[in-house]
Amino acid sequence: MKVYQGILAVMLTVTSGISWAQDCSEKVGCAAKICNIETQLQMAKLHDNQDKEAGLNTALEQAKLHCTDEGLQSDLFDDIKDAQEDMAEHKADLQEAIKYNKTDKIKKYQDKITEDEQELNKLQLEAAKFK
Repeated sequence: MKVYQGILAVMLTVTSGISWAQDCSEKVGCAAKICNIETQLQMAKLHDNQDKEAGLNTALEQAKLHCTDEGLQSDLFDDIKDAQEDMAEHKADLQEAIKYNKTDKIKKYQDKITEDEQELNKLQLEAAKFK
């Protein structure tokens, strides 16, 4: 019976922690970044992870001091440019693999292009939030 009470107590603690965690999905830029750090900090406290809590406190302090929406947007556009360059490189590698009929390389580069497309879509969705 005590085992069940212990499990119930843990489940209630975890679910109550989830219910008071912030929803950061509607926030943009630094507000979203700070919200995400605060949510992670709440979870670290809930799980008594003092090392993670200390690191997140530092990250939160730095974000509040130095974060700017313009800086985040600039970094995001740099990331988009890098992802586009990676995709172009992988497409060129794929064409070469097709030219020399290297089937193992063809699959490898097709997979990399798929990953590049997913990353690029994620970044572009994030950039659209700034508009």
